[in-house]
Amino acid sequence: MEGRTLRLDDLIEACREEVRPGDFLLVEGAGGFYSPLTVDALNADLAVALGLPVLVVSADRLGAIHQALLTVEAVARRGLILAGVVLNQTTPGGDPHMDNGADLAR
Repeated sequence: MEGRTLRLDDLIEACREEVRPGDFLLVEGAGGFYSPLTVDALNADLAVALGLPVLVVSADRLGAIHQALLTVEAVARRGLILAGVVLNQTTPGGDPHMDNGADLAR
């Protein structure tokens, strides 16, 4: 929005800036693991560059299992550690016959 071009190296530097041993670093990517993040990289590329464990967040709805498993596979293919999968329910209710959490756990 500022009309600036971001590159992967810029984000890596920003993420590592002022991080000291023992600090907790949380980096949030938006749009998905394979979504574009800069002119030269995807969220996945930043995750690899930082080498942090990955927490996959998926909407808890129809298709969540497919989306979560594909992302988990992509994380593994990049050699990253999977910290876990969170199913995010943005609206109350949902299908009472569907239990994506239990299905994913199996």
